[in-house]
Amino acid sequence: VLVAFSPSNAVPGEENTLHLSAQPGSLCGLSAVDQSVGIMEPGKRLDADKIFDLLPVKETTYIPYELEDPVACLRVRPRRSIMPYPYGPSEETNDPYAVFQTLGLKLATNLDIRVPSCLSYQGNQYYRSYVVAYSQMARPGSAGPRLEMAVAGGLAAPPPPPIQTVRTLFPETWIWDLVEVGESGSADVPLTVPDTITTWETEVFCLAPSGFGLAPLVELTVFQPFFLELTLPYSVIRGERFELKATVFNYLTKCIMVSVTPALSSDYTLTPVRDVQDSSCLCANGRKTFSWTMAPSVLGVLNVSVSAAAVQSHAACGNGVVNVPERGRVDTVTRGLLVKAEGTEKSHTYNWLLCPTGEALTEEVEVQLPQNVVDGSARISLSVLGDILGRALNNLDGLLQMPYGCGEQNMALLSPNIYILEYLRNTNQLTPAILDKATKFLTSGYQRQLNYKNADGAYSTFGQGLGNTWLTAFVLRSFGKAQSFIYVDPATMEQSKTWLERQQGKHGCFRALGKLLNNRMKGGVTDEVTLTAYITASMLELNMSVSDPVVDHSLSCLKNSTSDMSNTYATALLAYTFTLAGDMETRARLLQHLDTISFQEGGLLHWSQSSSETSPSLEVEISSYVLLASLSASSRSTSDLGYASRIVRWLVRQQNAYGGFSSTQDTVVALQALALYST
Repeated sequence: VLVAFSPSNAVPGEENTLHLSAQPGSLCGLSAVDQSVGIMEPGKRLDADKIFDLLPVKETTYIPYELEDPVACLRVRPRRSIMPYPYGPSEETNDPYAVFQTLGLKLATNLDIRVPSCLSYQGNQYYRSYVVAYSQMARPGSAGPRLEMAVAGGLAAPPPPPIQTVRTLFPETWIWDLVEVGESGSADVPLTVPDTITTWETEVFCLAPSGFGLAPLVELTVFQPFFLELTLPYSVIRGERFELKATVFNYLTKCIMVSVTPALSSDYTLTPVRDVQDSSCLCANGRKTFSWTMAPSVLGVLNVSVSAAAVQSHAACGNGVVNVPERGRVDTVTRGLLVKAEGTEKSHTYNWLLCPTGEALTEEVEVQLPQNVVDGSARISLSVLGDILGRALNNLDGLLQMPYGCGEQNMALLSPNIYILEYLRNTNQLTPAILDKATKFLTSGYQRQLNYKNADGAYSTFGQGLGNTWLTAFVLRSFGKAQSFIYVDPATMEQSKTWLERQQGKHGCFRALGKLLNNRMKGGVTDEVTLTAYITASMLELNMSVSDPVVDHSLSCLKNSTSDMSNTYATALLAYTFTLAGDMETRARLLQHLDTISFQEGGLLHWSQSSSETSPSLEVEISSYVLLASLSASSRSTSDLGYASRIVRWLVRQQNAYGGFSSTQDTVVALQALALYST
C-alpha cells in the first residue's frame, strides 16, 4: 500500500489530492490526525509490530541464544588495510541472516550469510561500532546537502497578488474515511486542507482478498510563514472575564511591522491589557503576543475573530528595514467560544414510545418554565430514535464509564456497562471500538473491585471489617454476567458464593451482615425476604440448579413468605425469582396480585410501593422486576408481550436525557429488563 499527497506541503485552505495505490478491489481505511494529538496520547499509531502481534506466532525476531551460532571475527592479513576511511563499508546491515531472522526462520547452511561484527588484526579486535562511526563522516570531495535554486529565464514574472487568509476550521481529526480501490489499483481522493498550522499524520491500511496491507506513515505539513494563533477557553459563564491572547509568528527572513485587530461585536466587550499597542515590530523567527480582557454578554456559541496584517512602515525594526511579504500578508483566525448561562441548570425529559402502523401519531406536552429562569437560558431539543435504548446508546460515554471509588461506587459504575454490552451484542450493534472501550472499563473495574474483597470472599465498602451480604451478592451477580466479556477468576467467584452460603440460616433465608455507606444503592432490598430473593435470583442467573441444596432451601423460605403480599417491591422481586426457578404456579399467583394493584392509565402500566407515597427510583425498579418476570418464562404468549409493552412504554418515559434512570439499582434492573424486551 502506497500513499502520497500532492503537493507534499500545503498552506491552509488549499486543495490537495491523496494518491492511493493498493491491490485491485481493496477496501482502505484512511485517517489523518493532528500531530499534537499524538503527542498528548502517544502509542496510538498503527504499525507493523501491532499487526504482527495479533497473529498467533509472536516474537518472530527473537531466537534463543542457545540456537544462535557463534560469530567469529573476520581475520585480516597484516598487509591489508582495515581503515574504512575514506572508503569504508556501507551502513547497510540487512545481511541474509538478518532477513531470515526477521521472518522468524532459522537457516542451516555452510555459507557465509552473516556480516561479521568485528575484525581481528594483529591480535586486536576492531568492532563494527567504530567502523560505522568512520563511515558516517563526510568524505573528501563528497557533496553536501543539495540546495535547489530556480534560475529565472528572461524577464521576471510579476509578483502574485496579496492573499488574505481567513482560517476557521481547526479539527483534531481531518480524514476518517473508507475508500474503495478499483481494478486499476489506484484511487485519488480530493481534499481541502484544514486551517490548522500543523503536521497531519496520515495512516492507511487496506483489506483485499490477498491479505492485509499497511502503508508507512505519511505526513502533510501545513504552514505559512506569517500566521496568527488565538488562545481562549472552550467555554465561559456569562459575566465572566478572561484574557484573550493572539500570538503572531513571523518565519520570514526579514523584519515586519504587524498590526493586530480584533473584530468588534455587540456580543462581547474587549479591553486591551496593560495598554498594549495594536502594532509592533516582529523580526525573523520571532513571535509577539497581544492580549485583551474579554467579557461575553450573550449566551451560545460566539465567533471571535482577530486579524494580523503586515503593514508598511517607515520605522526601523532593530537594524533592519521593515519588509512587507508578497503573499499572505493578512491572516484572520475565527474561533468559537461557548458562553453558558449563570445559575444552576435544571432539566426535564419527556419520552414516548411510538409504534406507528401507517398512520401519523401525535403527542403533546405542556412545558412550564420556573419563575426564576435565567434570561435566555431556556432551550428545547427534540430527537427521534428507532431503538428503545437509543438514547442510552447515543450517550454511551455517559453510561459506559471507568469505575473508580470505594467498593460501592466502583460497582455502581461497573454494572451498567455489562447490560449495555449484552444489549449491543444481542442486537448485533456491538462494534469493535465499543467492545474494546467497554472491556477495558470492565477489566479495570473488576481488578479494582478485588481490592475490596475480604480474605473470606466477602466484599465490603473499603475491603476491611465485616463483609456486606447484599454487596457480595451484587458483585457475584455482576461478575457472573461479565464473564462473557472478560476473564473473571472462577476461584474468586466460588469463594464469594461459599461465603454467601454460610450466611444462610436454618430456615433458608439469608442474614443481612455488614453496612453500606449509601443504603439507597440497594434499592428496595430492606429486609430478610427481599435480601433472600435478591441472592436467590443472583444464584439462578448464574445457572445454579434449582435442586442445589442452597437454592432449594432459600426457595422454601421464600415460598413461606408469599402469603404476605403487602410489600409491592418484595412481591415483584419474588415473581421474578420464582420465574427463574420455573415455579409457574407461584409466579402466576404473584403476578395476578400485582396486576390488581397496578397503576394503569393511557395504555401505560407501572407499580408503586404504596398508593400514598411515591418514589421514582422504587417505581422503576418494581416495574422492571415485573417486566423481567413477564419475559423470563420459557414460553411467552402474545398477551404476555402486549402486557410487557405497556410496562416498557412507562419505563421509557422515566428515562433521563442520557438514557439512565434515577439511581444505580433502578438503572441496572431497568437496563436489564429493556435489553431483554428488545431481544
